[in-house]
Amino acid sequence: MNRALLYQWIELIRTQFTNLNKWQATGLALFSFGVVVAEHCRISKVAEGLAFVGRIPSLERRLRRWLANPRLDLDACWAAWIAWVWSSMDTPRAVLQVDETKIGDRLGIMMVSLAYEQRAIPLVWRCYRASSAQDYPAQGQVLMIWGLLARVLDALPPDSRPVVQMDRGLGHSSAMIKALQNLNVDFLVRVKHNATFTSRRGHACLLRDLIHQGEVVTCYGTLFRYSKRVTGSVHLIWEKGQKEPWCLFTTDARIRGATYALRMWQEESFRDLKSGGWQWHCTYVTTPDHAHRLVLVLALAYAWMLTQGTLVLHGDAAIQREVFDGLHNKYSLFRSGLRYFKRMSVGQVSRIFVGLIFVPPFKPLC
Repeated sequence: MNRALLYQWIELIRTQFTNLNKWQATGLALFSFGVVVAEHCRISKVAEGLAFVGRIPSLERRLRRWLANPRLDLDACWAAWIAWVWSSMDTPRAVLQVDETKIGDRLGIMMVSLAYEQRAIPLVWRCYRASSAQDYPAQGQVLMIWGLLARVLDALPPDSRPVVQMDRGLGHSSAMIKALQNLNVDFLVRVKHNATFTSRRGHACLLRDLIHQGEVVTCYGTLFRYSKRVTGSVHLIWEKGQKEPWCLFTTDARIRGATYALRMWQEESFRDLKSGGWQWHCTYVTTPDHAHRLVLVLALAYAWMLTQGTLVLHGDAAIQREVFDGLHNKYSLFRSGLRYFKRMSVGQVSRIFVGLIFVPPFKPLC
């Protein structure tokens, strides 16, 4: 592996994360670079991938110290990270996806990500011990998500007009919907089909009674009952062959219900971070504080490879032939970027872009 490429990456991280001191920024750059090279986030594997830098035992100790460093200001890192990602994103409107993933029965992670080209870039997250009510964040799920979204909104420019998406496991809650309204953010959240809906004329029924298989229906009225009532538009989509419809609630009727399909991009990204890429599920990091810092490493490495994939997607045929065979790319943006990085690392390092670029081809929501 070329040392010059690593030094460029270190210098870039120092430039972008100005809140970190020299050694903190170097550790972040070294760790994230090693994850890409090793395609693994376990410290021993990362150190082996960085063997061209120095002794493997010394590298292992250095990476462990970085993960355990309580002086690393994660709040400032999040602000710098969100600003960097957004400044590299060529899209008129942010689509923020909120979802939870787990690392076995060890860790739970609530994450807010930015949708991009069938993937989602982690922006902020909260780690906690899984399957333990005692260790769950004291403020509860709604306030935890509210806080994460507030961090993102503070870092994004006002004209970004973000849209928040979340599945029914999180979105089917009057308190959650009211929290989103409190943030003054547009949203498209899925709710359960047995939720009560009341039309403007006062007719009340269950959402599932408003639609039949193969139909698409949009209604305006009130969701839930009594003190839990919230007013807005409901998009009902029931494709043939599906067991039940999508029941989507939004305060902006201009947001098309079909755009909820973007939420699957978050699931694909979780797979990339785990078995499809960085092997997150194999980590020995189980302390939530350490996990917070590890996710920053994974997000940085992931976004860099999505950038390489973007270069392949928009590159000429000669570049694409270095990554896949034939006229159609059967690989995801992440896998294409990783294959490109591996190929260019052998004698063509100058063609690897050191930075972030996101140029999505999909159309804005409205």
